[in-house]
Amino acid sequence: MKNIKLSSNGKVLLSCDKSATEVIIPYGVISICDCAFLECTSLTSIELPNSVTSIGDYAFEKCTNLTNIELPNSVTSIGDEAFSHCSGLTSIEIPNSVTSIGYEAFCGCSALTSIELPNSVTNIGDSAFGECTSLTSIELPNSVTSIGDGAFSYCSGLTNIELPNSVTSIGYGTFEKCTNLTNIELPNSVTSIGYGAFEKCTNLTNIEPPNSVTSIGDEAFSHCSGLTNIELPNSVTSIGDYAFWGCSALTNIELPNSVISIGKSAFSSCISLSEIKVDKGNKIYDSRENCNAIIKTGNNELVLGCRNTIIPNSVTSIGDYAFWGCSALTNIEFPNSVTSIGDGAFSHCSGLTNIELPNSVTSIGDSAFWECTSLTNIELPNSVTNIGDRVFKGCTGLVEVHIKSTLLAKDIAKAFYDMDLSKITLYVPIGMGYEYRHDSVFCKCKEVKIEK
Repeated sequence: MKNIKLSSNGKVLLSCDKSATEVIIPYGVISICDCAFLECTSLTSIELPNSVTSIGDYAFEKCTNLTNIELPNSVTSIGDEAFSHCSGLTSIEIPNSVTSIGYEAFCGCSALTSIELPNSVTNIGDSAFGECTSLTSIELPNSVTSIGDGAFSYCSGLTNIELPNSVTSIGYGTFEKCTNLTNIELPNSVTSIGYGAFEKCTNLTNIEPPNSVTSIGDEAFSHCSGLTNIELPNSVTSIGDYAFWGCSALTNIELPNSVISIGKSAFSSCISLSEIKVDKGNKIYDSRENCNAIIKTGNNELVLGCRNTIIPNSVTSIGDYAFWGCSALTNIEFPNSVTSIGDGAFSHCSGLTNIELPNSVTSIGDSAFWECTSLTNIELPNSVTNIGDRVFKGCTGLVEVHIKSTLLAKDIAKAFYDMDLSKITLYVPIGMGYEYRHDSVFCKCKEVKIEK
């Protein structure tokens, strides 16, 4: 046959001439071999007969001038990356005979504007429609039970999607960076929202997970900067690490009584957050005394704060990253009950101008006040017996440091690593002036004075 090579029995199409522009595949061919038309960049038209049942992996990958293809009713499977990066493909009709769409089958088909999946499709493979940047909407049939990781990731033109009741989970990065997605309705069948499922969906403004959802995965809604509201149902038991990190428009959080686990930095860098409530029925967390914070009831650790937080007298520790990125926070008062401040607890609180640490604080974690650029002075009380690395790195407004602690200079110096100390006047306890002036870090201070 002209331009194509078939197997000896004529049932498998093995390859095609790279210069071919139009191809008609003869009846009797049942399979398009892996890579058969790979990088046939001149190909503009192809006709598949009703005898073809399978399209192999990479079969039409990078056929950049192919604009349209009609799959016959005989086709049951579309292989991995079968039409990947066919950047000229604007439409494709998938017949009722197809049950699964393979890994990256249409990934990078940047001109594809719409796709209609038949009721026969049960499985959409990982990244199947990833990077289809012109795709604006898609309707998934009720037959679909599985949507692969990254299936619609980087579909920046996608504005709306309806998921059928047959879908039970949303996987890793399924809708990651769908930057124009404004609305999505999750059916009652969904029980879990996976890692990075909606990460960087910057135009998503509201989401209501149904009562069936029990877990929200790590980074699930991370950097959804347009998200102003989220209603967590009473079914949710766990919220993963960084789940809502960087949701800069989110103003309030209400934690239901079902939540028993909140991951690291789950709501960090939510700079507009002003109101935090925990349902009174929750046995693991509370927001006692209307403190606008989330506190672990069992150990009195404050795990999340916001610009309006008032730390209750019963709190003994400020958890890791509790106020991370809370740039609207200007002042915070610590009660005498607080003994420890966790790693990165107030990191990137760029509006924080003043802080007074009580004599009860014994431990300050790594990077606790990193990049608090408006902080002008700090006093380390004599109760401090342990201090972490680079606690004050990036505190460029700091001009006065008062050290009351009797820790050795070399033990406190690590808190000021990688800093320009030339504008800072350092005040130290009586009898420790020589030690500080000759320390390799503190010798760079503007001046070392004895605290009176």
